Amino acid sequence: MDSFSTVCRLMLRLRAAGESYRAIAEALTARGVPTKRGGKAWGPSAVKYILDRHAGVRRSKPRRKVPAIVEAVAS
Repeated sequence: MDSFSTVCRLMLRLRAAGESYRAIAEALTARGVPTKRGGKAWGPSAVKYILDRHAGVRRSKPRRKVPAIVEAVAS
């Protein structure tokens, strides 16, 4: 596989065919497709992250609790 977009299209096809994230990761690893960082083994969480990003799902960090004193000063 030459490009990251080619890998993404393969992931999308496999997912549309009903494959699990784990099965997709195993298929990519078996084909010798390097990860984006050059690793040799794919994990299901990496596949899910890439597919979520492709679908426009954004991950947000939980908001930190602002101390009451800061809220009082800001008012």
